[in-house]
Amino acid sequence: MNEHDIFLEIREFASNNSEKNDIHGFSHVERVYDMCVEIGKKLEANMVVLKLSALLHDVGRIKEMMGENGKNHAEISAEMAVDLLNVN
Repeated sequence: MNEHDIFLEIREFASNNSEKNDIHGFSHVERVYDMCVEIGKKLEANMVVLKLSALLHDVGRIKEMMGENGKNHAEISAEMAVDLLNVN
């Protein structure tokens, strides 16, 4: 799987795990992504890490609302990202 396909898969995962509203839904994720890319280019950031982080930063919000072990969405999102990316 090439980098483009990975980003498409991650984007789909983020969309499927986003709230269905304009405040913290996938449109919010897209705005964060666009701002990160703009700033990241100027700062010569690691764009792969930055883009993946922007896409996955809120994927735990739905689980947080369901009371997932009393964790906040940032913790849940990080755990989901680790599982998805198989990072250990």
